[in-house]
Amino acid sequence: FASFERAAFDQAPSLLRQRVLAPLITRFGGATPAAELRELERLCEAMTALPRSTHTLGGVTISSGERYVRLWREVGRIARKPLRLEPGRPVLWDGRFLVAHTLSRDEAVTVSALGEGGYRAIAAAGLAVPACPARAAYALPAFRSGRDLLAVPQRGVEVSGGALMKAGSATRCTSVPAAQP
Repeated sequence: FASFERAAFDQAPSLLRQRVLAPLITRFGGATPAAELRELERLCEAMTALPRSTHTLGGVTISSGERYVRLWREVGRIARKPLRLEPGRPVLWDGRFLVAHTLSRDEAVTVSALGEGGYRAIAAAGLAVPACPARAAYALPAFRSGRDLLAVPQRGVEVSGGALMKAGSATRCTSVPAAQP
């Protein structure tokens, strides 16, 4: 999730706007192909014509409001099939995060997008929900065993004794730098 002030963006020349958006879209777009120049040009034109609007490009949602422009990964563009994890073996998930775990479980541990249900479970447990738009949080990596939510390392949440709580160190999730176009 990224956010910047709308006023500064509006005052910048079109080329600078494109140069601001391009690496952010690449960074948050995950495994989605990078946006092309003509797509960035059209996006900047649309954001100028419709100051309060939402667009998608390169696997990223771009929400443009009166005060801020916000960008986050489109949850619908993330592979739906959970990625199986082996203990202690880091794996790149969605082209954005290096994930690993050291949990000892009888059932397989997988990683997939947190989704709306996972987000609601964290909120219902009284834990701090992410300081970002809910739809941005839906795209965070979540560790699961079967249908049970085990952890959301980016939000500092793990399950212990069947209850969601502040995370320990059994799961890891590190953002990886975006490939340079």
